[in-house]
Amino acid sequence: MSQHVVITHNLNIVRHISDRTAIMYPGPDPDASAEDRLELKGGAPGLMNRPNGCEFHTRCRFSAAHCDTRFPPLQPFGDAHNLTCHYPR
Repeated sequence: MSQHVVITHNLNIVRHISDRTAIMYPGPDPDASAEDRLELKGGAPGLMNRPNGCEFHTRCRFSAAHCDTRFPPLQPFGDAHNLTCHYPR
């Protein structure tokens, strides 16, 4: 079995050609309705100026005091997904 990495912004194509998918920042959900999506305010931090703790804490409306000091652990979400968030909704 051959393995390939596909990097794209077109998640509709990915769902047809991939067995496994990793969604990178800011993590859009291709099946989410407009009401289910969380809008992140502000710009993404540069790679040379990344925030401490959770990468999203400067832009997250659910951020708490420890979000800026502790990176959230990887945890299961649903049947085949994982996430990193102190307060997953």
